[in-house]
Parts: sequence; C-alpha cells; structure tokens
Amino acid sequence: MSTPTGTIASQLASSGHGFDTNRGDFDILNAALRATGLDAALADPAASLTLLAPTDAAFISLARSLGFTGRGEQGAFDAIVSALTGLAPDGNPIPLLTNVLLYHVVPEALGKGAVGSRTEVPTLLDGATLRPFAGALQDGDPDAADARLVGPTIRTGNGNILAINEVLLPIDLPGNSDGLPTPPSIAGIVAASGTGFDSDVTDFDVLLRAVQDAGLTSALSDPTADLTVLAPTDAAFVELARAFGFTGSDEAAAYDAIVATLTSLAPDGNPIPLLTQVLTYHVVPERLDIAQLQAEGSVATLNGASFVVRGGTVVDAEPGLRDPRFVPGGTDIEASNGAVQAIDRVLLPLDLDLAGLGLGGSIADQLAASGIGFDGNRQDFDILNAALGAAGLTATLDDTALDLTLFAPTDEAFIRLARDLGFRGRGEQGAFDAIVTALTGLSPDGNPIPLLTEILTYHVASGTLTAAAIAASQSVTTLSGEAIAPFGQQLIDLDPSLPNARIIANRADLPAANGVVQAIDRVLLPLDVPQVGPGTTLPTIAGRLEASGEGFDSNRHDFDLLNAALGLTSLDAALSDATASLTLLAPTDAAFIRLAQRLGYVGADEAGAFGAIAQALTGLGGGDPLPLLTDILSYHVLDGRFSRQQLREEGSAETLLGPELAFNGNRIRDEEPGYIVRFEGGGNVLASNGAIQAIDNVLLPLNLDVI
Repeated sequence: MSTPTGTIASQLASSGHGFDTNRGDFDILNAALRATGLDAALADPAASLTLLAPTDAAFISLARSLGFTGRGEQGAFDAIVSALTGLAPDGNPIPLLTNVLLYHVVPEALGKGAVGSRTEVPTLLDGATLRPFAGALQDGDPDAADARLVGPTIRTGNGNILAINEVLLPIDLPGNSDGLPTPPSIAGIVAASGTGFDSDVTDFDVLLRAVQDAGLTSALSDPTADLTVLAPTDAAFVELARAFGFTGSDEAAAYDAIVATLTSLAPDGNPIPLLTQVLTYHVVPERLDIAQLQAEGSVATLNGASFVVRGGTVVDAEPGLRDPRFVPGGTDIEASNGAVQAIDRVLLPLDLDLAGLGLGGSIADQLAASGIGFDGNRQDFDILNAALGAAGLTATLDDTALDLTLFAPTDEAFIRLARDLGFRGRGEQGAFDAIVTALTGLSPDGNPIPLLTEILTYHVASGTLTAAAIAASQSVTTLSGEAIAPFGQQLIDLDPSLPNARIIANRADLPAANGVVQAIDRVLLPLDVPQVGPGTTLPTIAGRLEASGEGFDSNRHDFDLLNAALGLTSLDAALSDATASLTLLAPTDAAFIRLAQRLGYVGADEAGAFGAIAQALTGLGGGDPLPLLTDILSYHVLDGRFSRQQLREEGSAETLLGPELAFNGNRIRDEEPGYIVRFEGGGNVLASNGAIQAIDNVLLPLNLDVI
C-alpha cells in the first residue's frame, strides 16, 4: 500500500497545459490560481488542505449567468475576470478573484463523507464558511444554484481534491441568478398542506392546526431564522390519538382527542403550554439534513430537551410508544429559513406513563375488544383469547401493576399452526380444537394445559418493548424462560422447521395501560413441534450462496464472483459449517465489478472483473493473491448472527479477520476512505448457521490509494 504522492497543485496541473474542449477538468481553475499566485500555496508539501475544485463546466456556468454567451473556456475565464474588474473599487480583479478561490480551500484534508456530515465547513477566506445540506454546499450567493460534489476524492501528498459542479461564491454577486424560485418558509411548507382537515394522512393538516393554536406560526415564518422541523404527518397524529384511547381515523377528531388528553394533563386545564412544549420538541435551532442529524446523534431542541437519532429512527423520551421514523421521500425539504424532515410518529418530550394516566385498557382489555367468540374474522384474537382463558393467563394480562409486551398471534396465525399439525379446515373453533388435540398427544400425561401455558408465556416479555426496540435486540427473554431471537422483522423461535413469525407492520405497538401488544402472523413455539407434511430446513450460508448459480452470468445482483472468490480460499468450508453462527456481508456481482473498475478494469462482465481483481491482488500480495484475498473475505464475516437493525443498534461488530466494522444507518465504514459501502436490497437473509446481508461495494481492510 503506497502513500499518496504529489501535491494538489501538481495534480491539478496534470489536467492539461491550457484551455481545451474538455469541460470535466480544471483548466480555468489552473489559470485562476496562477493569476492570483495561490498555486504556490497548493504546492506546499507541508500543507494539509482540501480543495473544492470547480470543473471547467462550473466556471462556464458562472460566466453564462454573468452574461457570457459563448462556450469556450478562454472566453468564460475572460468574462469572469471582466465581471470582477467591474465590481472592484479600483478596477483590479485580483483581490476579488483571490477571495473567491480562498473560499474553495478548506484548512484540513477531508473526504466527501466528512464534508457532507458537517454542519459548517471552514475555508481559508477569513470568517467565511460553507454549509452542507442534502449533498449541496450552500455559499454566500442566495440566487445561484448551490454546488455539489462530483466524482471521487482525489488524494495527494498535501491533501484532497473534491470536484464540484458550480463555483462557490462568498458574496451575493450582482446579476448572478439561476432563475429558480426561492423556497417557501417552514410555515409555508406546512401551510401548503391545505386549508383544513381531509382524508390525506400523508400531509400536515393536524400539524398546521397545532402550530396555529400554539401561536408558533410567526416563529416558523421568520426569514432570519435557521431551523429544522421534524414534521409529524397527519397519520402520526392519528396514531398518537389512538395511544390516548381514540378509536377513529378522522383528523379533526384525532386532534380533538389529543387536545382533550393534554387538557386533562395540564394542572390548570389549559392544554396550550403542553402543546407548545410538544411542538417545540420538534424544532432544532439550526438547519440539518438527514446525514447531519445522524452524525449529531443527540440533538438539542428549542424545547430544551434532546432526542437521539439512530439511523432512520428518532428516539424520544416516551419509552412506551414506538419511536418515530423518517418518512421516505419526505426528508431534506429545503425551506428559506431551514429544513423540514417528515416523521411518522409524534415526538414526546416526556414519559406520559399511559398506565398511570388510565389511558386505554389493559392488554387483556385490548384483546377482549376482538369479540366474545369465534367468528369469520381471521385478523383478530378470538383463538388467543380462548387459549389464554383455558390456561388461566387472562388475569395476568389484565394486571395494570405489571409492565408487559405481548406477541399476539392473530386467528390466521393459529389456523396456520393448526394446518401445520394436520388440520384441513378454516374455522377458528376447529383450529383451536386441533391444536389442543395435538398438545394433548404431546403431553406425557395427556394434559394439554401445561404445554399450552408454556407456549403462551413464550409470547410474553417483561417491559414495554416497541417493534423498533425488538428489531434492534439480539434476544428477548420471555416469561416462559426461553428466548426469542429477533432478526429483521422475523422472530426466530425454537422450532427450526416452521416459518418464523413476523410482527405485522401496521399492527405494531398497540399501547395498553400495562404494556404493549405486537400482533404477529404466526404462533411462536418454544420447542420443535412435530408436524404433518414436509418441513422446511434452512440451508447454510454457503448453500444460500450456491443458489446464486453455477458460474458467471449477466445477473449483477447475485453472488457469482463471491462464490468464485470463496472457492479459492478455505472460507467456503467455514460458511458450510452447520454448527457456526456467522453473518456474511455479501458483495453482489455489481459490487465486485465496481471494485475492478476502480482498480483500472474497463469492462463490465463478471469473468473479466474477477480476473482484474485477482491480478491487482497478485501485485499487492507480492505474487500470491490468496493471502490478501482471504483477508478481504474474512473482513466480510462477522462472528454471530446479526440483522441489519441489530448492527445499526450495536454500531460496530468484530470480523473474523479481527478489525471491527462500524455501522451508521445504512452505511458501513471500512479502512478504505475512497468510497462508501451500503447495505443493498431487502437484506436479513436467514441461514441455518447465520445470516447474509447483501452490500453494494466490497469492504476493504486497507486503504488502496489507487481507489
């Protein structure tokens, strides 16, 4: 592994020796640096800098916004110099040009990811900073399009070069405009939801009304403000109302239910101070995009309290309700005075203690709402109620002094179990009888109740566990004494042959006075229950990979190259070991092709990419590619089975190679700073000896300066 050589200045000089027709290099930047003498500063080998380098196309774009009508690089440079000459008090453009160029130099060596995750980036121009937001760099000119980073990080011996697609301007340059309209204020974005409550639960009608009632409209309209609002959708407010005992779906009625609850909580019966406290807990006193919120971790609000951002989840102060998540497609909405980030639940700055408030019924009450007997509705809990009654467990779930989580199989879940045990009907009564008969046969004394009790207590855990908390846990101990192993949305029980249960997404986190109910689509089993008909046995990790195919093909989303690489090492045997517990971070064929292309390969087929990687590792490994290939592959194997949620929650995990990998949201950080690795696809592919998580780039345990 070699150290980057040369300087920023020498790397720029390799762009060419003068103006040409290539708009993607840095001829105009070179000319500007020479004219100001700043090329010498970028040639200093002792420096540590980052140059945000506008391409020739960026300078031509600036020249055209200033009135230039041509396309040539020389003409664009002359037009910019002429404009700066007109702005200079003494007619000398060099001081202004120098300031513009200094505004492109960061006084430390940063990569693309580091720049984007910061809320402010200093420059060599005294007091002038850049503000990253959603992939753009906001400069001092409010009328022009913001620059974006383009291309890879170019590393040199005295810092980095990051190409950008627009020239950064430290001042509002007269006559320079991209013609785009100014975005509305935060209040304007919320108000665009409409004039009143409606049936669209994805907009912000309830938030708009709440902001108006709390008198916060002017604060969110203030043009001098700089804020980020985490904006609950109407669906989020309806879910909060339901936590307070509301049973409908109407927006107006949901808002009234929330106000009524806040009124009952207020010492003087005035809900507005509490409403204001809740709303200001959604306001951050600076503009932040999603990446910056995730980098901050703990985020202070105008309320004075903080929340914590973990990946796509926002953790508030109420442990009894599911934490909000960012709404896909509703984030990084830029406003004239900040940003809006849509969320799917309301943030709460305090623990409401739903049980102590007497809001909602007990878990038993929630189940009883299912009805009083078997019926034709397969999505409620009639069979569960019957089983709890037979086992004498209803009183436990009715005890409001307890704090419990119930994994509640629907009637459809019990019917699925009955059919696995040989039942051929569809009725709830018949399914319940079939299960009791099977348990009677499995019991040594012919009494099904102890075994039924064991199964039911395997569905109850201590504490209020949200669906997000469950997914992030490696193990949930139940009242039966046995544990459930969450894996993504699956709940892995002790029966290896039947499909695993899943929490039903739209029926998660049903609050009760003594805990929470999580509806599930299969019955959890604390033992290997014999069933009629063939069971399903999960393949090993190696078996899962082999299903990818027999060799190289045109499908870029499977694992042909990974299979080939594993076959050259001893790791395929480790991934076939049925007694192991591992997680394979599996690069797709597209990931290996990307690595090959970064190493100089110019094709796109799998066989050629594999050969190119092998050749590169041969050179790096002193003639033998296998030790380095084995290290790279071992760096993709984690000790233990992990879901994506668990890895995000843990933040890091040890590899078989030894070094740890860091996990932040969907990103995985390795030792190669040249590119980003992310989880790909649905993920959480379960194997008998662990799990497979597909990734979009190859993880590298070393910094390859050629990337």
